[in-house]
Amino acid sequence: MLQSRKIDECLPFGACVDGLTLDMVENSELQKELKQLWIKESLLLFRDCPANPDFHVALGKCFGELLIHPGEHIRLKGNPELVQFTADPEQEGIYRVDGVDRVGWIPWHADLAWATESNRGGLLRAITIASEGGETGFMSRFDIYDRMPEPLKLAAEGREIVTRIRNAYETNPYCIGQHAELQYKPEHIAESELRLMASNPPTAHPLVAVQAETGRKFLNFSPAGADRVLGMSAAESHELLSAIALYANDDNKAYRHHWRLGEYILWDNWVINHKAYGCPLGEERVMQRATLPSDGKQVKGRPILEDA
Repeated sequence: MLQSRKIDECLPFGACVDGLTLDMVENSELQKELKQLWIKESLLLFRDCPANPDFHVALGKCFGELLIHPGEHIRLKGNPELVQFTADPEQEGIYRVDGVDRVGWIPWHADLAWATESNRGGLLRAITIASEGGETGFMSRFDIYDRMPEPLKLAAEGREIVTRIRNAYETNPYCIGQHAELQYKPEHIAESELRLMASNPPTAHPLVAVQAETGRKFLNFSPAGADRVLGMSAAESHELLSAIALYANDDNKAYRHHWRLGEYILWDNWVINHKAYGCPLGEERVMQRATLPSDGKQVKGRPILEDA
């Protein structure tokens, strides 16, 4: 039987599993237990595991088929299911966050929240760990909803949130809790973002959604891309999203992970927002990730081709 414990007794999500091996993750009964635990906890931390690409891929396949990333330049040679990210200003740019220049800083978000259907999950591990910074934060969308007062829940119920690709996080009024200014963005990244924005219109999703497996309600809100609420005036929409943003950006309610070798973290991208705290300039940090595509259980969004 699978043994697990809470990541943090003060948080209502997240479990830790120790000492898995390649033989163990290839066992079908254990795979079922891991899937059940993931649905229950939304976030799983695996410690003291083999630190190699083959185990990374095998662990990811416990939860479904893995996505082959379209960006060939970041795929890992020999393991195309894995992509690699490096704390390099030429790959990730530089933001000045609360007065400190950081590489790889990304505020609270869910991956591909701007798409009609986003990926189901991510499985991340550290290859090279920064001596300072480089943490990853995780926050439960179930918990965000549960912490909201009843009048705010009622105001959000039945509404649709419009989410779009943002090419400048500091322009989004719903990423709060820190002061961030873009200092440098490589030209190739800026051009890629403009192409994405041109080919991907904003999308509308239910602001309050329900997890198919459990029937639990969660707040379907990604601060980094949040734009407006359909059917409201600009002032009404801003008032509602500003109130929600207070709960969705509260780092005190998040799990902030300080990486070590031999660890993997799996999060459910539909019910967990995450944040990259970034590294000071000059720090070395290398991460690898496997991605679980949509399994069709998400409520799909719809493109918004005109202002509505």
